[in-house]
Formats: sequence, structure tokens, C-alpha cells
Amino acid sequence: ENLLYLELSHNDLRTLPEELGNLTKLKSLRLNINKIKNIPQSLKNLKNLEILTLGGNRFEFLPEFIGQFTKLKELHLANNNLKSLPAQIGQLTNLERFDVTYNKLISLPKEIGNFTKLTELHFTNNQLTSVPKEIGNLKNLITLGFLENKLETLPDEISNIESLDYLDMSNNQLKNLPKGLENLKNLKTLHFNKNQIKNPFENLFTKDNTVLRILECSNNQIETISPNIKHLKGLMVFICSQNNIIQLPKEIGLLERLETLHLDFNKIVTLPAEITQLSDLKQLQLSKNCLVDLHIDTKNLQQLGHLDISYNNFKTIPDEVFELKLLYYLDISFNKLTGISPRITALKTLNTVQANNNDIVELPNELLSMKQTYWNFDHNKIKKFSDSFSKGITPLIETEYMKFSFKHNLFEELPNVNYTDSYKLREVLTAFAFNPLKNIPNNPKTITKDWLLLLDVERGKVDLNPNVNEMEMMAKPQKKPIKHAYNNPNGKILYNYARKNHKKVQDSQDMYFNLADFQGTEEEKSYLKPYLVELLPLFNLIRTDLYGVSWYIENKDFKNANKILLALKKNLKNFEIFTQDKKNTKKLDFETLQQDQAQSDWERTEIFNKNPKMSEEELLALQKKQPFEKWKNVFFETPFLSKIYTLQRKKNKKNTETEEKKYATHEKIMSFFVYLLPDFYKEMEHLEKKMK
Repeated sequence: ENLLYLELSHNDLRTLPEELGNLTKLKSLRLNINKIKNIPQSLKNLKNLEILTLGGNRFEFLPEFIGQFTKLKELHLANNNLKSLPAQIGQLTNLERFDVTYNKLISLPKEIGNFTKLTELHFTNNQLTSVPKEIGNLKNLITLGFLENKLETLPDEISNIESLDYLDMSNNQLKNLPKGLENLKNLKTLHFNKNQIKNPFENLFTKDNTVLRILECSNNQIETISPNIKHLKGLMVFICSQNNIIQLPKEIGLLERLETLHLDFNKIVTLPAEITQLSDLKQLQLSKNCLVDLHIDTKNLQQLGHLDISYNNFKTIPDEVFELKLLYYLDISFNKLTGISPRITALKTLNTVQANNNDIVELPNELLSMKQTYWNFDHNKIKKFSDSFSKGITPLIETEYMKFSFKHNLFEELPNVNYTDSYKLREVLTAFAFNPLKNIPNNPKTITKDWLLLLDVERGKVDLNPNVNEMEMMAKPQKKPIKHAYNNPNGKILYNYARKNHKKVQDSQDMYFNLADFQGTEEEKSYLKPYLVELLPLFNLIRTDLYGVSWYIENKDFKNANKILLALKKNLKNFEIFTQDKKNTKKLDFETLQQDQAQSDWERTEIFNKNPKMSEEELLALQKKQPFEKWKNVFFETPFLSKIYTLQRKKNKKNTETEEKKYATHEKIMSFFVYLLPDFYKEMEHLEKKMK
């Protein structure tokens, strides 16, 4: 009866017991993510409730007694099936936070105007067609969201909420903004994306405003930006993408604090000279316009680091770009470039250049000096490198991460590199995928089972079902051997070798190891089996993660790539802990072991060998006096090893023949996995660099 806080979220509750109403002192009741449809009548006795969360349930209506929770400060109703709110909800005059997002509300009761203490109000993703004018009474409201509804108008009374800091009206059917928004003297963020507004600036911001920081109005029908934009003296982010803008007003140059400007997917032909006055500008998006040249003096834009001028009509990289000394990202893809100017080497901070989908046929040698830059030259018309470029790129490929991508060009030959590293070969083949290559390296030692099928997919030579995408093809085991269509002897040799050694390479599941892959007697396998049952699933999961990250990176799905990469790191750490924990004895590379651990293990072993009758306490006591002379056989202190120590002390002799056999067998399997760990980490680091 004295319970104050009750948390029942994330269960499978379908009903609530009537006895719950006896907890009359309850202040917080959390019932998120259940399957509850109704609130029992007894809950009206919980008049001390301050927090009530009912999100993620199946409520279609709220009981009228909800108004009796007059002490309520937070009410969360997100992700239900509510179609309306009872008028009694207006009695919750102490409410400070109200979340009713992701429901099916069509309208709101005018009583919401009674929430005079409310600071946050969220109606995102409902079916609202109107909002009562009483919303203007919410004098303490700071955050207001109407994102994703069916609103055609909003009441002008919103302009009375002078405390408003954040207002989002995006993804509705608005044709006009509420009048008087410029009176919101505390408004810092304004979003009205995805509406039907044509001229939002004509009657908006007619006087100076130094407070507004973020203005986003993408996906509307805006044709012109009014000179009134000059009044937004404090604006730092202006996003006006996907509209019908042809020309920018010269007054845009007066936005002295502007750092981010997005004008992509418009119809802009030229830029006003005044844009160069934006000395704080750091990001400029001009993709998908009608630009042929920039014709602006960029010497003042020395803070600009991100420039996207893709999907325009540039035939060369504009000279003005080479004046941007802090530029780190340049997207010039989907234009009409035929080459890259050597002047680009002046951009010392350049990290990424997207130059794909152009008409480039040749590359200057100067690019090779920009070792920190990643270049994307996919979908161009490059047939071969010049002799000097080929000579320069070869050592870069052999010693460094591949910072070029040449997919879908016209190459017939790979660079003349010594492909002794399977990761390097895979890296280069990926970079040159979908080219008519004729010189695939004939080096069977570089083959690994987990990317043979991938190689076919990347080269586009698998034609079992042209309607199946790459991921589906990789996910489903092939019932018949894949018909490889390489038109060169080396490719056939490579695959014949693969099939000879891996009979089921056509099955994508063959990338996984099983107990049969390990050589040894039945006695050895029987001993190893308990460990392999734990270890193999984790081992195979890591191999799957490595492929998954690589695939998502290639398809530019960096969100999922990063998600799998995080899982991969966790699995690798678990794998490392597991193998080290299960390993018994092993001569190690001493440079990889902490000195204090090595010294402790050696001293304990050395002392014990001299006097096997010593107790554990005596052993530890003498260890502190024993000088550290040199390193010998190093032992990990694992539970298994401690058991051997105890056995040795009890029997007054060294390891028995049976134990020695177990050592040897266990060493064999664990050494195999430990040996693979550096390769796993190497490939993971490689993928991290590639994603960056």
C-alpha cells in the first residue's frame, strides 16, 4: 500500500488487476510495451499519480476518469490506436509533458488549452485535420510537434505562445503558415518540410530576428526566396532543398552567421556574387540544379569544408573550388567531367572525392601524391592507366589501403601487383568490380572460401536468376553449381582449384567451419567437441559479420554497416576472451604479453618445479622473493591450469601422459583460432577505414 513507483513495461500484459487501484500512494506507473486495451475502473483511485506511461499498447480510447489524475505531470500515450481524447483530459492542469505520437487522432478537444503548465506537446504521426485555437493558451510551451498529419491549416493563435523554442509542422498539407510567427521571440528551430507552401517568406520575418537558428523548408513548392531573408541575422542552418527555386536573392549574403546551406534539388542556374559574404559557411549543398559554373569568388569562403555540386552540368571542376583551403569533402559526381585538374592537389585537407558517373578517361599523376584522399571513379570511361600512373599506383596498392574505386569502367587488366595477401586481392577485385577484366591473378593461396561466391556476384557474372538481387543470391544456398562465365584461363584455374579443395563452394553455407574441417583422431575430436560447440557458432558469426559489413559499405548503407560493425567488435572481443580462457599452455610471442603477467606465470611455474610439495600459499609467498632471471615457457593462469597445478601438488610429480595428450590436442585447436585473430582484426580495421 505504500508503494510509490511501479515499473511493468516490456511484458506481455493484456489486462490489469482491479487490486492495482489499492496502491493509492503510487506516484509513477509505467506500463509501456504491453498488450493492454483497457484501464480498470479501480485505477481512478490513484489520485497521487504524477507519471503515467501507457505507450506501445492497444488502447482505442481513454476512460473519462483520466481527468481525476489532477496531480499528473507526465502522460505518455504514444503508439496506441487512439482516435480521440476525452474532454475530461483538460482537467490535467498540472501536466508538463504530453506525448500522443503514433496514434489515429483526427481532432483534438479544445480543453487542451487548459494545459497551461505544459512544456512539451507531441502529436507526430496522427491523422489530425485541425487544431483548436485554444492551443494558443499554452503560455509555457517550449516544444510543439505536428509532424506527419493531414493538417491543411493551423490556427494563428500559435503565434501567441511566446515561450515556444521548437516548432515542427513538417509532412502535412499546409498551403500557408500561421500568421504572426515572427512574434515568437524565443523560437530557435522552425521546420515545415513536405507541405504545399509556395511563398513562405513574403509575410514572414519582416523585421530583424537574431534568435532563429535553424530553418528547414524542403519539399514544398517554393519558387522564390524573399529578400526578407536578410532579417534572420542569427540563422545558422538554412535547408531549402527540393523546391522550384531558380534564383537566389542577393540578400542571402547578409546571413553572416550561416554555417549550413542546402539548396539541392532546385532549378538554380547561377549563384549571386553576394554568397561569398558567408564567411562562416561550412557546408554547401547544390546538388541536382542547373549549374554550369560557379562564377563566384570563393576566397572569403575559407571555412567551407563540405561541397556537393553533383547532378549539374559541369564539364570541369570549377577553378573556384581550388581556393577552398579547408575543403575535406567534394562531390562532383553525375556531371560531364572528362578529367581531373592537377590543381586539385592544392586542397591539402581533402579527404573524399566523389567523381563517379562522369566521362573521365584519364587521371593525372598528381593524384597519387594525395595519399589521405579517397577517390570514387565508378561509372566512368577509363580503359587503362598511363604508364607513369600505373607505376605510381602499384606501390600504393601493395602497401596501403585501397583508396580508389574503379567499378563499372572499361579496364581489361588489373594493376601489376604481387597478390600474396588474400585481403589485398579481395580489396583490389572489389575496387575493380564490373570491369571486363582478363588478368585475374592465378594464385590459389590467396583464395578463401567466404568470398569466392561474392567475387562472382561483384563481377556480375552469375546469371542464375537475373531478378534476384545480390543479397538474396548470397542468402540462399545454390542447389546447382554456379556456372562461372569468366572468359580467361586464369579465372577458370582459380575456380577449378577452389572446387577441388572445397566441394560445396556453390553453397553459401560453405563459408562456415564445422568439426569435420579439423584433422585428428576420433579421441582428439571427442575431447575438442565441447569447446567447438561453443566456439564455432561465434567463429562463423564473425565471418558472417565481416561479409555483412563489406556488403553494406559497397551499397553505401552506412547505417546498417555501422550497426553490424559494432556487433562484430563485440563478437571479436568475446571470441578473443573465449580462446584465451580455454587455452592451456603455449609458447608465446613475448612482445604480445604484458611483462607483469609473464613474470608472475614464469616465477610460479619455476618455483613449483623446484618444490612440487609446496602449498599454494607457500608458492605465492616465495614468488615475491624469487628473482626474475629470464623468460621461459609462459603459462596463462586459467581455471584449467590451476587444476593442473593442484594435481601436480597432490601427486608429487609432473603431468601424466594423459594430461600431456590433452595439452597437445587442446593446443592444436586453440592455436588455430588464436592464429586467426590477427587476421580478423586486420579485416575489421580495413572495413572501418573503408567506411570512413
